[in-house]
Amino acid sequence: MRNLITVAVIWASLHVMAAAQIQPAADAPLPLPPAEAERSFKLPPGFRMELLASEPLVHEPSGVCWDERGRLYVCELHGYNLDGHYDIEELNKTGQLDHVVRRIQATDEAKRRAEAGTTGTIKRLIDTDGDGCMDKAQVFADDLPPCYGMVAARGGLIVACSPHIMFLADRDDDGTAEVREILFTGFPEGVLERRLNAPQWGLDGWIYFGGGPGGTEITGPNLKTTVTLPRTDFRIKPDGSAIEPVSGTTWGLGFAFTETDERFVSSIGWPGTYVVPLPWQYLARNPFLPSPSLNDINPPDRRAYPISQPHPWRAKRADDPGFNKLYTDRYGIAESAPNGYFTSCCAPLVYQDSLLPGLRGQLLACEPAQNMITRMQINRDGSRLLLNRVAGEEQSEFLASTDQWFHPISLAHAPDGTIVMADFYREIIEDYSAIPRYLQQQYNLIAGREHGRLWRLTHDSVHSHVAPQTESDMSGLSPEQLASEIASPRHWRRQTAHRLLLERNDASVAPRLAQTAKESKDTAVVLHALYVLRDLRQLQPDDVIAAIQSKDAGIREHGLRLAEPLLDTDEDVKQPAFALVDDAEPSVRLQLALSLGESRDPAAISTLAQLAITASEEPWLDTAIGSSVADRADQLIAALFKSRQSQQNLSGFSLSILDTLASLIGTRRDEPHMAQLLVTISALDDDATEIQKRLLEGMIKGLKDGTTEPFSSIVGQQALARLLSSPSPAISGRALQIAGLLRLHESPAMDAAWNIAIDTALDQSLPLENRLNALSLLSAAPLAKSSQLKPLLDARQPIEVQLAAVRAVSMATEPQVIDVLMTGFAMLSPEVRAVIVDAACSRQDRLPRILDLLEQHTLSPNDLPPIRRLQLLEHSNVALRTRAAQLLIPATSAERKDQFERYQAALVGPRDATAGKLVFEKTCSKCHQLGKDGFTVGPDLDSVRTRPDESLLLDILDPSSTINPKFVTFTVATINGRIASGLLISESATSMTLRREKNETETILRKDIEEFLASSKSLMPEGIEKEISPQQLADLIAYLRESLGPSIAAGKMLFDDEPSFIEALNGGDGTATLISTDKSSGEVALRMTPLQRSSPLIRDWNFRIVETPKPTQRGEPEQFRYLRFAWKTVGGHGVMFELADSGNWPPADKPLRRYYSGKNSSNWSATQVSPDPPEDWTTVTVDLWNDFGEFTLTGIAPTAMGGPALFDRIELLRTLDH
Repeated sequence: MRNLITVAVIWASLHVMAAAQIQPAADAPLPLPPAEAERSFKLPPGFRMELLASEPLVHEPSGVCWDERGRLYVCELHGYNLDGHYDIEELNKTGQLDHVVRRIQATDEAKRRAEAGTTGTIKRLIDTDGDGCMDKAQVFADDLPPCYGMVAARGGLIVACSPHIMFLADRDDDGTAEVREILFTGFPEGVLERRLNAPQWGLDGWIYFGGGPGGTEITGPNLKTTVTLPRTDFRIKPDGSAIEPVSGTTWGLGFAFTETDERFVSSIGWPGTYVVPLPWQYLARNPFLPSPSLNDINPPDRRAYPISQPHPWRAKRADDPGFNKLYTDRYGIAESAPNGYFTSCCAPLVYQDSLLPGLRGQLLACEPAQNMITRMQINRDGSRLLLNRVAGEEQSEFLASTDQWFHPISLAHAPDGTIVMADFYREIIEDYSAIPRYLQQQYNLIAGREHGRLWRLTHDSVHSHVAPQTESDMSGLSPEQLASEIASPRHWRRQTAHRLLLERNDASVAPRLAQTAKESKDTAVVLHALYVLRDLRQLQPDDVIAAIQSKDAGIREHGLRLAEPLLDTDEDVKQPAFALVDDAEPSVRLQLALSLGESRDPAAISTLAQLAITASEEPWLDTAIGSSVADRADQLIAALFKSRQSQQNLSGFSLSILDTLASLIGTRRDEPHMAQLLVTISALDDDATEIQKRLLEGMIKGLKDGTTEPFSSIVGQQALARLLSSPSPAISGRALQIAGLLRLHESPAMDAAWNIAIDTALDQSLPLENRLNALSLLSAAPLAKSSQLKPLLDARQPIEVQLAAVRAVSMATEPQVIDVLMTGFAMLSPEVRAVIVDAACSRQDRLPRILDLLEQHTLSPNDLPPIRRLQLLEHSNVALRTRAAQLLIPATSAERKDQFERYQAALVGPRDATAGKLVFEKTCSKCHQLGKDGFTVGPDLDSVRTRPDESLLLDILDPSSTINPKFVTFTVATINGRIASGLLISESATSMTLRREKNETETILRKDIEEFLASSKSLMPEGIEKEISPQQLADLIAYLRESLGPSIAAGKMLFDDEPSFIEALNGGDGTATLISTDKSSGEVALRMTPLQRSSPLIRDWNFRIVETPKPTQRGEPEQFRYLRFAWKTVGGHGVMFELADSGNWPPADKPLRRYYSGKNSSNWSATQVSPDPPEDWTTVTVDLWNDFGEFTLTGIAPTAMGGPALFDRIELLRTLDH
């Protein structure tokens, strides 16, 4: 026993000695006393900083606000970097410095320990002696989730504290909030500094929040139903009765309103990103219209000009060759340099007061990592706002400090007109994972957590300290006094008066507010007065007219918004509103285009047409117009032509929307709208043939997307008859197609038109173009007419005529179509036979006849394309599927093994590459491309360069043994009996697109889908041995080897077990961790909580995606084509990968560089890999080049939807090596 005790003591002593070997760095910066810190600031002449509060009253402050009594509240965020601290505590016990070059998260155990200390607190600060500096703190609310901002509301505070938005109130006035209500819950808790944040009042009476959750389901006691928010910012009603998305996404902490309620959001690498002025509620009116990106991102100059020295860890990381390379390659010079670049911009504020000279209308933003605040001038450029450095500060900052502990993270308008900033005063502000581990071991990650300061930015022209609380108390003001405060020069007093007037709901102040709106020269004052009047339901037409006719463009814009409920009821409001079509300001015209959608007055459409005709290159105007005509596209088309000058074409802008508008009308199949469109087209002048063609083609496109009932509109039929008699074959032909699609088969005029088209198609003496035009018209004809084309199914006819005849006949809906098509089948060329078989299989009611023909040996199984075989083998009808299996299933597994051995034996003998080329052209080129020959339907054959012969042989003989998820085959049955099969290459909320042999594609509207099935079989047909002998297959492989050139390395691993991958993902609201309990390969997998972690610029990521990757020279981007990864849902409903091109994320409305499986609840368009969430580990290989074309991959965003997801073994491939 004594020996055991001795051993234990010795072990403990050695352990303490080992831990003691990790000595703290001697060069760590030390905190400055407040008075000394105050002297560290450098500001423009006249400006100065004053201490408002400091430790021990506050620590780790994240925001401030004042209630209506002028009482100052500060919210605190505790636990920042605590998980990293606990992790390093354990690491230091080893006595060894961790110099491994990587970026790594803390362990799960360290994060678990940190949870207890990750909390929020709200304090009320009091200045008891009236000297302008707070000297007493009362804990208003404690043990909250971490707090990231608050606003005064309803006699209390509304607080952003994920996973909740809470309401706190002190009804008994004892200094503590006894009311603690959860208004909303369900927000992601992810990375501490990326949670929902910065609540602010908007002019419209809603409270806006930054940091949208993205796909998260939000609940609340006052909500009627669960709300799923997209990844955007959002707004709430202060009583918790409503929550809805808004345009724009805050990527960091905070956003800023301008005085006209336009917004800039935090973007980390730049002081602010402008939110596109297309409010969400307008865009939502037309679900058929894609929207642009709502963050107006312009590549900024990221240079910053601090006066402080960088923290020693930043300098040492930059001097470390391994870590410098890691961060430069992954994130760029801005992140790897010791300082001098924006890397943590947050909390933008547009100063809306007049107290501080020269600041009004300028944007200030915090840059905590650089110990400074930057200033930007806001300049208007048409409909957008741009940020530029203020003259004289091109290479300096508005406010900079030499104090390395100064870290401003929040700015707020104070009641007296000064600016109060929250200083997260501490040694290290950066996320611990950005610091090399060996430096974390020497510097204290949580040093300063008991510190925190509030500073006041003021000016020498301000004669006293901040006004005492009693002077800021507005709670006892009468309604009339509050109405007077709307005109206050102080922003806080205007905003507080606005709020209190709405909360009291006293309409007696309306005359005073109306007078203020008319007489004030201050834009902010006018807008506050107008919106209070609106929300008190006291806004009068004269108030709106005055706003519309204001000399200030911002007031005119809001005047239009306020006019919307009156546009159809008050002519005096409508006329000046519509007259703004000629406004000189593009921003006003843009708002007019949006507001016109709220009017049903016909004049609204003619005004939209006038906007379109006179528009030039005005950003977002096309989207604004489209959002306003969800069900009135026909009227806008008519108005466009009514406004058109005779003998003049429409403007380029007008022409660009004609096809879309016509297609929308055809897709919606609203008979009166279709009739109106036909009337409009038929009434166009003879000089408008090209415009007529464009409209007719758009309508045809829309009508082809599904079925339609017979067209009964007499007016529409009469208009169509006029188009049928057009002297232009292009017009009459397209009109005939529309007539067929509308099932107008019975009229004498139609019958005569069909007969003329048939005679033309059959007449071999006519030019080929004429015959083909006639055949294209007959694609809409009934079978009684198109069956007369049987003589054209003859090998002696031009191939173009044969194929056009097949297409025309196959469009008929009668089951007998297949017998017409099979006329002379055996004597037709392979190309024509393939088109006939595909057409014969394109409808459900034709499939039994296909099986009959197979049984009769009129058709051979090899005549069926691979996707059509799968369509039969996996049909939902059991009897049909059983018949198909008897006719189509090849040899058994045992037989397959024998066949493999026979074919393998042929590989050791001589091979003839020339003969192999013929085999490729005959058998493989329909779905595979080699050089410029063939089609890229199936996997690219370039993978041959990295694969052994036996591997190729197995895939050819047993293609379904391994199916790449990218090449899963899907079959869609529509409600009108059509069948489409192929690879699912894209989908949106309303449609999906399939690709089949020879790169042919077909798009099906979701509303027309009756059944949608994924196949377990490869697109490549089984039973290939019936067509290719062992020697031919050996020759084929020889040809591939000869054609594809020298081998190259197969791929590059992006993530398998590397912890630094997590560190690279420095954006997004999700949480990324490594787990070892559930993985696809290696030691660990990446676990992601909703929504994602991301980085558009990851160090060392500069990969060029090309069609045919080739070896590159040193210093050139490596070339790849494919991305392979494994993913799995853990209770969620979907997973996604988002890829950055040259540092830019794809637009939200296009399925570009995004893949997903399961349910896409992200509000981003994406390419579907599979309709089902991968509940088990699923390996996916995607063809980046084929899906998205050439681009440079620089970043990635693993995304979890509806719950956590796992990701593993992410690699780029030059070829598909199974």
